[in-house]
Amino acid sequence: MKKWERTWIGGLAVILFLILWEVATPLGWVKVADISRPSLVAKVFVELAGEGEIFEPLGISLRAFIIGFLLSLVVGIPLGVLIGRYRLVFLLLDPLLMAFYTMPRLAMMPLLVVWFGVGFGATIAVVFLSAVFPVLVNTAVGIREIDPVWVRAVQSFGGKEWDIFKKVLLPGTVPHMMTGIRLGVGRGLLGMVVSEMYASTAGIGGQISLYGNSFRTPELIALIAVVSLLGFLCVDLMRRIEERVRRGRVEVQL
Repeated sequence: MKKWERTWIGGLAVILFLILWEVATPLGWVKVADISRPSLVAKVFVELAGEGEIFEPLGISLRAFIIGFLLSLVVGIPLGVLIGRYRLVFLLLDPLLMAFYTMPRLAMMPLLVVWFGVGFGATIAVVFLSAVFPVLVNTAVGIREIDPVWVRAVQSFGGKEWDIFKKVLLPGTVPHMMTGIRLGVGRGLLGMVVSEMYASTAGIGGQISLYGNSFRTPELIALIAVVSLLGFLCVDLMRRIEERVRRGRVEVQL
């Protein structure tokens, strides 16, 4: 499917959804108190934005997300390289990593609050835990899938371990690494919102929790739409970067 086809078909689907949503309440299909209407949500969005109830909390959330996500890259990429390269490191760390990976993040929230306090610190920790595993696992898989012939070729010319990392392993795992980063962005954003809903009164997640508890449906949907749009834009950006990296590798190989 061509890019313009994907854009137009996707845009048409969104427009049809909004039209059906708008007419659902006047036709009596659903109650306006349950799902509101797009026109009312748009009006509330403008009001909230003017009062600083959207972008200020969003800025707080994004600061926590950026710090947590950068930490996940700093830890996940080197650790993934080591796990993929050295079998002993894999055998030592695999049970512990799998235990943390399968542990529900919400189950850890009380402990994270004890360790980092309510608010900013706990959000950073949840973003880190949500994003680090996709980055780590995909990096390790990328290292393992590199053809050993390339490693032996570097060794045959007297290359040391650092030369293997620099000339073979790191360039060879970039596509897998980008996939992990893309998945990490999505999961990190999800972790950001969930952690703020349960362990913070600030940030966009705290606002969502506030409006949800007070049954203010238009405000709630407006904030959910903001978070959804942010997630879509971030993941789509990473997907485009990933596709460009893969095309570049194919061109170089040809």
